Amino acid sequence: MNEVVIEGASVNLSTLERRQFCNNQVDSNRCAELVSMGEKKATSSLYDAYLIEGEALPEKGSLYIVVNWYGEEQCIIRVTDVSRLPFNEVSEEHARMEGEGNRTLTYWRNTHEAAFRMECAEYGLEFNEAMPVVFEVFEVVHTFARVVKKSIVPTA
Repeated sequence: MNEVVIEGASVNLSTLERRQFCNNQVDSNRCAELVSMGEKKATSSLYDAYLIEGEALPEKGSLYIVVNWYGEEQCIIRVTDVSRLPFNEVSEEHARMEGEGNRTLTYWRNTHEAAFRMECAEYGLEFNEAMPVVFEVFEVVHTFARVVKKSIVPTA
């Protein structure tokens, strides 16, 4: 399948960037699942990472294919809002939209501070709570059919 129809318009899949959430298998697969189910509606990244990597910030209206750890297509999302704010100004509502863990600000801060500290170390930066975060809100506009893999373990 090279094309899908989104809101009446044909979209060539080869023109869309593929996005994977998180840097480990368990979290990546879980986040892809949460996005596909519509429970995860936002994500956040360090603004400095975009600058260092020379990457453009996400833009409202952009479409992305969400993939799991194995690169399997899960869904297509459309960015509905992008904002930049200091880490320490992320709100309870932001945390709830991210849809991870127990969806509280405490959970969000603990997990994101740990992840951002590791990312900062990779870039030679020192994490601080005033660091700008890119907060991106999105909606699912297409889901891909999932193939359920059955176990090949023989039954007795």
